[in-house]
Amino acid sequence: MELRKLRSRLFWPAIILYLIIGFYLNYVNYSEPYIQIGLEEENGRWVISQLYYKDWAEGQNISVGDAILTVDTEPINELKQLRYKSKILSANEITILKPDGDLINIHIKHLDIPQQFIYVLIIPACYYLLTLFVAFYLHFKQRNTKLADLLILFMLTVSLAYVSSGVSGRMDTIGIIVNRSSMLLCLVILLHFLRNYYSFVKTNWVFTNNIKLFYILPFIAFILGCVGTIYPASNDILSNVILAIFFILLVIILSILLISYFKYSSPQLKILLNSILIPFLPFLFFICTPKNTFSYVYTFI
Repeated sequence: MELRKLRSRLFWPAIILYLIIGFYLNYVNYSEPYIQIGLEEENGRWVISQLYYKDWAEGQNISVGDAILTVDTEPINELKQLRYKSKILSANEITILKPDGDLINIHIKHLDIPQQFIYVLIIPACYYLLTLFVAFYLHFKQRNTKLADLLILFMLTVSLAYVSSGVSGRMDTIGIIVNRSSMLLCLVILLHFLRNYYSFVKTNWVFTNNIKLFYILPFIAFILGCVGTIYPASNDILSNVILAIFFILLVIILSILLISYFKYSSPQLKILLNSILIPFLPFLFFICTPKNTFSYVYTFI
């Protein structure tokens, strides 16, 4: 009875925090359409150099070489993010100057760009709600409280890392801090879960038992997130530091699973290996490679 009460005391604060942070992240995602227009400064003007959503841009008569004058009625030169990132990431309204001198005022709605509406809004929001449902199910249905609690925390942090990726890409302060912290926290919790799971299935653990020390890493990520918001010019370097730590943790986890699988050939470990390895393989090979590291992290962390 006491264990159940303690578990509820830990569960509900985690859920409340998840709801508060998640509501904010989804709100920011919905506040402005994500357009991602690359810019270059030419003769004192910010000229479009790259269009991410080309079909939408063509329909709005936006072309490479057009000059951006205002973003949400704010003069383009007053846009703070241009000091560190030559892009317009999101906006509800932009004013452009065509090479022939014509002025075009464009109002942007989410449904104007179906791709961003689906991938930036709908899918993250659905994943967020699905994770919340599964967390409640595990809390009330599973008997092994330690494993269930760790699995719940793992899913919640993965969900926040996913939802916050779009928000941090908009250079939002809270989005950056949440994304960097949750990226490392989810892997540390997964490492903690694996240690307890190996004990549960009575399999020898092939790594250190002092997992609590690894919780320093998400705290460091939190500090780096705060530093990045205070000194935006350092974001590029800090993002790569976070990704490097993430990569090391991921390699440690996958190595533990592979060594244990070949050493013990347990059916439970085979299922666990596949369930963890398959979702992380795309990230490991297509994002954590040196070729993609710098560009990807700066966009999403």
